[in-house]
Amino acid sequence: MMQEYAPGQGHANAGRSEEFAAAQPALAQINLADIRGIFWRQRYVLIGVVALVMLGAFVYTLLTPATYRASVTMQIEPNQQAIIEGQELTGTSIASNDITRYMETMAAVIRSRNVGMAVVDELGLTSNQSFMESVLDEGVTVASGDMAKDAAVETIMSEVEVAVPLENRVMTISYTSRDPAIAAQIANGYADAFLAYDLTRSMAANQYAREYLQEQIVSVREQLQDAEQRANNYARNNRIFGSPASDDGEGPAASTVSASNLSAANTVYAQTRSARIAAQQRWLAIANVPAGQLPEIQQNATVLSLQAQRAELLSQLTTLRERYRDDYPEVRELIVRTEVLQQQIDSAAADIKAGIRRQYEIAQRQESALGGELERVAGLTLDEQDSRVAYNVIEREVQSYRDQMAALLDRFNDISAASNIQAREATILDRAMVPGAPSAPNLSQNLLVALILGIGLAVVVAILREFLDDRLRNIEDVERKLGLRPLGTTPDVSGDVQEAVTDTFSPLSESYASLRATLDYAIRDIPHPVILVTSGQAVEGKTTSSTALARKYAGIGKRVLLVDMDLRRPAVAKVFDLPRRDAGVVEVIYGNASLDQTVVKDVVKNLDILPIGTLPSNPIEILSSGLTGEFLDKCRQAYDVIILDGSPILGIADAPLLSRYVDGVVVVVEANNIHSRQARAAIRRLNDARAPILGALLTKYRALDAGDNYAYQYEYYSYGKAGD
Repeated sequence: MMQEYAPGQGHANAGRSEEFAAAQPALAQINLADIRGIFWRQRYVLIGVVALVMLGAFVYTLLTPATYRASVTMQIEPNQQAIIEGQELTGTSIASNDITRYMETMAAVIRSRNVGMAVVDELGLTSNQSFMESVLDEGVTVASGDMAKDAAVETIMSEVEVAVPLENRVMTISYTSRDPAIAAQIANGYADAFLAYDLTRSMAANQYAREYLQEQIVSVREQLQDAEQRANNYARNNRIFGSPASDDGEGPAASTVSASNLSAANTVYAQTRSARIAAQQRWLAIANVPAGQLPEIQQNATVLSLQAQRAELLSQLTTLRERYRDDYPEVRELIVRTEVLQQQIDSAAADIKAGIRRQYEIAQRQESALGGELERVAGLTLDEQDSRVAYNVIEREVQSYRDQMAALLDRFNDISAASNIQAREATILDRAMVPGAPSAPNLSQNLLVALILGIGLAVVVAILREFLDDRLRNIEDVERKLGLRPLGTTPDVSGDVQEAVTDTFSPLSESYASLRATLDYAIRDIPHPVILVTSGQAVEGKTTSSTALARKYAGIGKRVLLVDMDLRRPAVAKVFDLPRRDAGVVEVIYGNASLDQTVVKDVVKNLDILPIGTLPSNPIEILSSGLTGEFLDKCRQAYDVIILDGSPILGIADAPLLSRYVDGVVVVVEANNIHSRQARAAIRRLNDARAPILGALLTKYRALDAGDNYAYQYEYYSYGKAGD
């Protein structure tokens, strides 16, 4: 009986192949090898596109009429030193970080239609027959008058260029024309027109400033006169005199009559109060002191005179009392006179003390009277406070208008003085000369630009082609896009393939040795395995792979049977140059011939081949019957390894039917030929038949097309000998 294939008996990849339907292609990361491979595969496209673009540039250069470029250089200095005071008021002040923006603004002015019209008018270009013919050559239909002028302006505006450098303030004005003389003439005309524009702009700004200041001076003068009149009327109506207080408080304050009276009354009141306080203190000091002890009495001349007279009388009285008694008439008279003098002295002292009291009382009454007057005047002054505040507001308004008038007059005088000095911001450094050689077309420049554009376009085309091309390139694509285990690769051989297979040390032979080692590991638990070698479509290398694999197994001493199971286009006999036979595999399957009679013995040591005799008319019926399984069971009994060279998978059902009777299927995939969609369709058909797929073999592998170098494949084949 045929040995049934059971998942898990050494076919580690079988379960994985059954899950292929769920596998989805993943996006691979782009690396250097991928980029190198893209450029190598698309090298002819890249070279062709670049060559085509450069050829077009060459033809364009030959067909383009020669043009001449003339240039004028101008120095721009917006921040010029002022010669006289006030000149900076009419000049341009630009911050250092805005110089580039200012230069760009000037460049835009040069390119403007206004300057272009000035150039046309100044040079009389509408009357220049040569220039107008060039305008007509460019397909512009012009007529006389304004239409001709508009056409001329549009033409020069389209050809003028202004270069603004970042490292200096030198601007370049260039003009391109087919006539070198016209190019130089118009370039110089643009420079002169820009100078005229600069001067006109400066004069216009100066004139505008003067007119504006004159209007402001007239307006402020009228407002000042009105404010002064209002201030004078208000002061007269409110009896305010003097100057208003200044804003800093240092100037004299405006006064009213009440304010003046309040100041005088306050001064007098303060003096009276001081006198009252002094009189009060004097009276309080002597009120309880005997009059005779007062210094004022002791120093009074009258009192002193009376005291002297009394002292003399007392001296006389003392002398008489020594001789007479008090009733003596002279003594009595002296006593009376002495008493009278004492009374006079006491009366004089009392009068002096009473005078001091009266002075205190008078000062007290004066203070009280002045205090009432002060309160009355203060009330009037408070009532007039609003008048003083309003007057100060009017005076401040007057002063403000005076300051404005002074500032406007100063500014007007400065601008008037500076109006006669017009410093230009633009200066011509070098005028345009008539060019001696054309500036365009520039063949080398055009070819360089074409080379850059061609490379860019070629890269885009190459990437687009790669994006639309889903062919399998390397074993990573096999694993990523097909979901199969990569069994190995075989290099693309340009010479005799069979000779390379038989050469033990050739890269192709080494690759199949690596494949044999990999299969040994994959089917190590299956005795007498039957291996089907198939491919998605024809000429992918399945017959070469099956024959080479059979040779490698025979080379390690195993009895190998190579069966040609491609019942539609057999090729094994042709590979080994075997003669056509009447009996073959079909006759053996049907039992019309024995295996021993049909097999070609020892084509290579240990290798027998069972070719096809007569092509069957019903291959599907043969493969669908149980006879095929019985035939393979007989082969297992006689051989160690049976290799089947099957039919392609796509388009016919042979390979999926045959896969039911084998222990492993090797899918041959040709690199750079089969598309991933076709390969996935082939794998899907095998999975539908539950074929035990061992993996995929990538044939005709070209390292450079995959982005690798040649050393990679040799290292890989050497690695394959280790039996991974």
